[in-house]
Amino acid sequence: MTLPDTLIYQRFAFCPSCGAASESIPQTPVFNCSSCGIEMHFSLVTSAAALITDSQGRLLMVKRKKDPRKGTLGVPGGFVSPGESLDTALQREVGEEVNLELESWRYLGGWPNLYTYKNVTYATTDIYFEAQARDIDALQLCADEVADVVFADPISIDREQLAFRSLVQAIDAYLAIRGS
Repeated sequence: MTLPDTLIYQRFAFCPSCGAASESIPQTPVFNCSSCGIEMHFSLVTSAAALITDSQGRLLMVKRKKDPRKGTLGVPGGFVSPGESLDTALQREVGEEVNLELESWRYLGGWPNLYTYKNVTYATTDIYFEAQARDIDALQLCADEVADVVFADPISIDREQLAFRSLVQAIDAYLAIRGS
């Protein structure tokens, strides 16, 4: 994966500790201030997302209402907050976006992704889980984040309509496990 020149750590022009001007744009995810000696490490942003299936084996896909990739298809999920476990973040995000309570989930895999928002690109690791909802009929959209939902056969999903490269990889892994 080629990294763009707008990653968050490349935006630091001044030291957040002493305010000194940066002598150069950091080329690694570490900021070193030559004035005060602070060293800041920029970690990846982590997300948790669910590939939820219905009784017919179709995946619950959400149509994104916001950028990045507004109008494309994703799955319920989002960023893990500091101090939050992957499991808690997964359940919270699914509840917030589609009002479903998960009955069970199993780790599927994690893939790198780039998430560009307001001209800043974040390097992420997107962690995907296969999941089952307690009651799929309880589904309700979060009007702020989700434009629509569709249930789609994972084999026939148009990969060009998927919001993120990591989701393409997750669906491919899901299909490989299923022998499809």
